[in-house]
Amino acid sequence: DLGAVYIPGLNDRKTPPPATVMTLASQRLWMNDANNYDRLYFTGLDGTDYVPTLNYLTFPDKITAIGSAGDVVVVFSADRMWRVTILGGVPDVDEIKTPVGTVYGNALVLTDLGLLFLRDDGLWATDGASPPQKVSRRAFDTITSPTAVASYGDTMALMGSTEMYIMRRRDGGMYWHGPSDTYSHLDATGGTFYAADANTVYSLFTGGRDDAAMESPALTLRRELKATAVILDVEASYGPTVLVNGNRYSDNTAHDDVTATAGRRLVRLPIPRLLNHVFTVRVELAGDDILYGYWLECEG
Repeated sequence: DLGAVYIPGLNDRKTPPPATVMTLASQRLWMNDANNYDRLYFTGLDGTDYVPTLNYLTFPDKITAIGSAGDVVVVFSADRMWRVTILGGVPDVDEIKTPVGTVYGNALVLTDLGLLFLRDDGLWATDGASPPQKVSRRAFDTITSPTAVASYGDTMALMGSTEMYIMRRRDGGMYWHGPSDTYSHLDATGGTFYAADANTVYSLFTGGRDDAAMESPALTLRRELKATAVILDVEASYGPTVLVNGNRYSDNTAHDDVTATAGRRLVRLPIPRLLNHVFTVRVELAGDDILYGYWLECEG
């Protein structure tokens, strides 16, 4: 029990509660309890799997979301917010005076603007100390039932129930990306945005409306094989452009399995037999298009 602040009893190593939302702050995981909606549990300092029985705070409303801004934990209900600090090892709670809250527990992200969170009426931000401010006006009015938000650098992705936004601040505007595809989980790591549903993890484009592009990491091919074609799983109105090791192997005219109308389909683009066993693939799309995946066809 070294480092634990509250020690109800020796060897009191309880498992975490069934949580639906959580955050990390002050070297502890903070989480709700699906069976006790007013409780905020936190782990001890000796491991994130250790949640002593009495390591919880009680709130006067149902906890719907938990976020962090530095060492400050921000706790939300549908229309209230609280600030939790644990300086000196003892948690302290005070309410942020605002009628604003959120019920979308996974639609929070920490950026240089502060802790951003989504509501039905748009995007809001708080620094964990002062009342939240609305940072978007009509741009996100079509986002209903927001599910997730993630940010990296100058780019932000926001998921709604039926559509999704990609925002690039340096371009001074908002861009659609895959408006018919939404996901319940979203994260940004190393400049790449990843989305997930129940069974699959996807890598997302974050380009503008007319200049979406994705480049693979360095791929390795067994020396006895030769790559003969790139296969794309796309939903696009135009033939995509594919570059392998910087060489262009396709064009915007129709191929055998590319039509002039939008729709999800497989596109097979023949390329000269590649002898390189290390190479990269770059896919460029024009228009409001989606690339679901790609792979290589090889022969021995």
